[in-house]
Amino acid sequence: MTLSFAPERIETWPLAKLAPYGQANGEPVFVTRNLQVAERRLLGNGDHLQLRLKEKNVTWMAMGFGMGKRIGEVTDTIDLAYTVGIDRYTGLGALQLRIRDWRPAKQA
Repeated sequence: MTLSFAPERIETWPLAKLAPYGQANGEPVFVTRNLQVAERRLLGNGDHLQLRLKEKNVTWMAMGFGMGKRIGEVTDTIDLAYTVGIDRYTGLGALQLRIRDWRPAKQA
């Protein structure tokens, strides 16, 4: 399932109702268009891509595990396909967008 979605709604959207995920019930993939890329950086010896994304006055961190080599493909505005998870690495338990793919945003 792929849904077009505004990231600012994630905190109030009942993601748990879509679980459990598995072969018969794939993890939902969301798409948000025209996200501004505020920052891009490499983590884990260049293996992973981290993006700080903005939409209106909301900022999100997004991780692309194993996508570090694609950093040169990141443009200033992107359409993003992602899943939603919890960032347990920092210990804060913040919501995190997990990058599945992206493309340069089409300018209207």
